[in-house]
Amino acid sequence: MLKSLYHSRPLVLLTVLGFWSVSLIEITPKVSEFHQQADDLINPVLETTSLWQGNWDLFAPGIDTWNTHLECQIKWADGSESTWSTLDWTNASQWQRMRNFRRNEYFDNMITNQGPSLWPALSDHIIRTMSVTEQKTVRWADLKYRAETILPPDQHWRKAYTTPEFHAPLQFYSWYPHAIPESEIMFFGN
Repeated sequence: MLKSLYHSRPLVLLTVLGFWSVSLIEITPKVSEFHQQADDLINPVLETTSLWQGNWDLFAPGIDTWNTHLECQIKWADGSESTWSTLDWTNASQWQRMRNFRRNEYFDNMITNQGPSLWPALSDHIIRTMSVTEQKTVRWADLKYRAETILPPDQHWRKAYTTPEFHAPLQFYSWYPHAIPESEIMFFGN
């Protein structure tokens, strides 16, 4: 017979303390060799369980110097087009920034080595959401990204929350609802 939860309080307490410990190791900047070794020890477990959040280089000395913006250009069956895009950080409210900061890290991963396995799922999600909103049938969609590299302070420093200097959008994935012949793709200019 299984023990009741009341009698398993030490196990529950150890689980909560373990979760807090892992969270503390993951979310704080690595300030010592011991902290880095502890992080290296738990990362394989978090990756295996898909709980690893990825690198978040917010803290000095290795701050994040890569800024991305994703867009999805959707061509509808009726010939019209719509564009979905990630949050514009420079024009977002404090609440939007607080609510979306980890989501933006997910979008940053679209351009890394982890990205290609995520592209179909992200495209499907965007298409489903936009199809419901627009009440239209999709023809195809192109995922694009715009990026800027933020140089170190001694070379160039752009003030926080000023307009980014993104390069032109680069297409990295195309979504189609079915197999489309090459001649049809060329006809539509995609």
